[in-house]
Amino acid sequence: MTKTIWTIIRSNNRLLLVQQSEFHHNEYSWTLPECKFFEPNSIPELAAKQGLKNIGVSGTSFKQLCRILTNNYENIVLCCNRWSGEPYTSTNNIAGIGWFTLPEMYALGQSLAPHINSSIMYIAYLMQHYDQYPGEWAGHWNNI
Repeated sequence: MTKTIWTIIRSNNRLLLVQQSEFHHNEYSWTLPECKFFEPNSIPELAAKQGLKNIGVSGTSFKQLCRILTNNYENIVLCCNRWSGEPYTSTNNIAGIGWFTLPEMYALGQSLAPHINSSIMYIAYLMQHYDQYPGEWAGHWNNI
C-alpha cells in the first residue's frame, strides 16, 4: 500500500491546490499538495514539510486531520497551521498552482483528482469542525 500525504494550506478561506502536469498519472487534475513516503517509520509531518518545499512553502506546524483509505493508497491528511512563502511551480510534475474556496473546488468537477473529489466533503467537514472548535485541537499540533 502506498502512503501519500495531503497537506491543507489555507489563506483567507481558500485552499492551495496544485495542478498535476502531463507527467503525472492524473494529468492536469487539481489536488492538494501531496508527497509519497515509503519508510515504515517515517514521520508524516517531516515528509509533508519536504513536499511543501517543492512548491516554495515552508510549513512549521502540522495537525493530522484524518487517514483516508482509497484503492491501494493510505492518504494522511495534514493541516498546516503555520506556513510562509509564495507557492510556485518548481518541478515538471506541477503544471499550475491556485487558491480555491470549497465551492470553487466543487465547481472543478472532473478537473479535480478523483481521490480528492471523493474525499472533499469529509475534509470540508473536518475543517469546519476545526474552525468551530479550535480548542479541541489546541494541544495536538506537531511543531517541526
